Amino acid sequence: MKEHDFFKQQENFKKMISQMNTKDAMQYLIHMRLFKDEEDCIQHLKRFSNVEDAMKELFSKDCMFPGFDEEYSMINKHQMLDSILTLACRSDKLPYRYFDNISEDCSFLNGDYEYEESNWYLAHEMLPSFIDQIEQTCTYFHYDTIDDLKYLYATDLLSYYLCYIEAYETENKTDMELLKRIKKMFPKQKIPSFKNMKLKQIDTMILEASMQETSYGNDGYYDETTKSFYTDDDMMYMDIDEEDEIYRIELDKKEILKRFIDRLNPNRYDTDYLYNCFYGRKAFRNCKDAFRKYNILKDYECYEQNEITLACIGWCIKYGYSYKDLQVDIKQLKR
Repeated sequence: MKEHDFFKQQENFKKMISQMNTKDAMQYLIHMRLFKDEEDCIQHLKRFSNVEDAMKELFSKDCMFPGFDEEYSMINKHQMLDSILTLACRSDKLPYRYFDNISEDCSFLNGDYEYEESNWYLAHEMLPSFIDQIEQTCTYFHYDTIDDLKYLYATDLLSYYLCYIEAYETENKTDMELLKRIKKMFPKQKIPSFKNMKLKQIDTMILEASMQETSYGNDGYYDETTKSFYTDDDMMYMDIDEEDEIYRIELDKKEILKRFIDRLNPNRYDTDYLYNCFYGRKAFRNCKDAFRKYNILKDYECYEQNEITLACIGWCIKYGYSYKDLQVDIKQLKR
């Protein structure tokens, strides 16, 4: 197949998927001759908790992709089938919420944040919205360990939540109820005790300002002994006592820039061009110019601010400070 034809079909497939709804996806699977009708498709999907498992036996079957070249379809069979099945799995005719759908909503967990504790915070804030769906799916498939959810972000959601409880949380009614539900779902799971520590206080406005000023190779510092913030330049001229409690404040904002580009829809924006800007010289200036051209500069600035605040919260959890004055709009972080 000629390279031009290959990329043209690839773009056609992306466009088809972007315009498909759940019913369209099921009808396409029927036209592929994988199922007799919609009911046959539903019965197949009911047997599996994620797209990968639902696809395994289908992948071995001979099938056709209407509208696409046989050679292209053969080369891209896994990716094409995965995309179509992912849409089909969102049907409200399934008696539970697919873990893949939960994973999609939680895909920014494990986002390589500067502080792992940022993931713990996100999981703590998000779990109440997903606990019902997790319970329904675990009950339907008779899952009784968190390991049964392997390879899915639902695993991270639960694991990070438990880390938060053990490392930071004070006993409260809401979390006690969630822990009871987790224990009931996963009876062999060790449930941690609440940390119940007295949190230290810090000026979160200055912490955010210090985090805002950091960049790769240019860190900030907080001296717990003097309750003071410092920069790399300040530290060069200071006599540091070994007994001083000094905590580094670090954040690579270029990673934030990359995560923002990663979450953009390639059907709406020329992401190849944006990645060229990112990996070239003057990455921030060039990317911001491109964002301005696409009218999404304000979206980026909002996203960056939420990531900076999230880093501050992760820092506070790591070092045992209260972050009660900090708030993150989690919806802004989703990919």
